[in-house]
Amino acid sequence: MSEFSKVQIPRTVGNSVSIETFDVKDAIGRGIRRTGTATTSSQSVTLSFSGAITIGSNSHINVYTDQWGVNPSNVTYTSSTVTVTFSGLSSSVNVAVIVFNR
Repeated sequence: MSEFSKVQIPRTVGNSVSIETFDVKDAIGRGIRRTGTATTSSQSVTLSFSGAITIGSNSHINVYTDQWGVNPSNVTYTSSTVTVTFSGLSSSVNVAVIVFNR
């Protein structure tokens, strides 16, 4: 098994998209992690980061699921929450979100 040491994170500002590369340990080490479950009835999960980090335009939001090939259809945020939405879930999916500010 190989070890991944770098992660590339897309960053969107207006109509411009750039890719930033970070050391995985650095990116995860600086991040705040929250977990939850999106169910077939809700199709989404909202995770609170209140009191831990302020989410804004300089934040990097990384979303992970426990099922291969299950990806969110939308990710939205406020200054203290991240909502991950899925389309057509046939079973519940566990979600982890890591947020860090650059």
